[in-house]
Amino acid sequence: MSLNPVPSRRKATFRDVCRQGRSSLLQAWRPVRNRFPFLAPYRKAEIHVVREGALGDVLMATPALRRVKERNPSCRVIFYTHFANLVRGLPFIDEVRPVAAAPAWRSIRLRYENLVPVRRHIAGIFGEILGVDIRNNRPSCVLDPRLLDHYRHEFRDLPRPWIILNRKAGPWSPNKNWPDLHWQELIGRLMRWSTVIETGKGVVIERPGKEGHYVNLVDKLSLEALAAATAAADLHVGPDSGPMHLAAAFDVPAVVIFGGYIEPSCTSYPGNIDLYSPVPCAPCWLTELCPFGHPCLHQITPQQVDEAMKQLWEHKNQPAKRAALVHGGSRQGNLDQLRQIGNVNGSFGA
Repeated sequence: MSLNPVPSRRKATFRDVCRQGRSSLLQAWRPVRNRFPFLAPYRKAEIHVVREGALGDVLMATPALRRVKERNPSCRVIFYTHFANLVRGLPFIDEVRPVAAAPAWRSIRLRYENLVPVRRHIAGIFGEILGVDIRNNRPSCVLDPRLLDHYRHEFRDLPRPWIILNRKAGPWSPNKNWPDLHWQELIGRLMRWSTVIETGKGVVIERPGKEGHYVNLVDKLSLEALAAATAAADLHVGPDSGPMHLAAAFDVPAVVIFGGYIEPSCTSYPGNIDLYSPVPCAPCWLTELCPFGHPCLHQITPQQVDEAMKQLWEHKNQPAKRAALVHGGSRQGNLDQLRQIGNVNGSFGA
């Protein structure tokens, strides 16, 4: 497949400068505000916190809420979200309500969209909004033990590792989705040495082949069931999306295909391998379809992802082994070049 030339980053407009100036003022003001006891939100007797948007954004809000309770155990935390079943019952959230019920005049809305392009972990931004420092950005999520036992029982006779796979990100942006032909090749490779458990919605599935082990759970799982199936798995592979954050909540290592939409430092977790392509237009944060044919996604090959999954599994089976992992786009030819492109390298965290 031929690709259009990779674009150069456009020149900043006056609107861009104003937006960046506003973002800089917000980032400078919040630490100052948080030094004053009567201003820091977490010091209040009760806070109403709202996070709309996708599943991943909601899960990235949980470290901030967890930290609020650590800093001020008497604070009553009321959280407004579209994903109540995945956070109701967490010990640091006192009550979960629908977003529509949020009081307009006293709600704290967790947002990062006004800071795009974001250059640090979104969980930290949410913490700053609430006046707390995030020391552990791993999300929390409710898990139904009966569903967990169910999927462990369902998978028990299948060869390990059990790899849970999600092809598509949410509808916010089409620029996170790796090409379908790449997915088909990757699934065929993974089936040679593992069991592939595919999840997701609205994906047209054809069984990759007669050989190997493949479980099709596409369009068959509720959110609670998806959380349980993810927790039961050994490894996860997919784009930067909600299932990646579910895997992080349950300490399931993942290979994440970032491409060039967003920098991994914004959403990644220790123990994952992040495949990022630093093309000139990255990170783009484009919500409309990329006009250049997604070169950032095409240069990540199925072979690279397959090798990353094997090394992740090897590492999980040998925790004491801390070998450096290196994965690059198709344009990188040697180790020195790979080291220069940052998060395209795979590395294990604590």
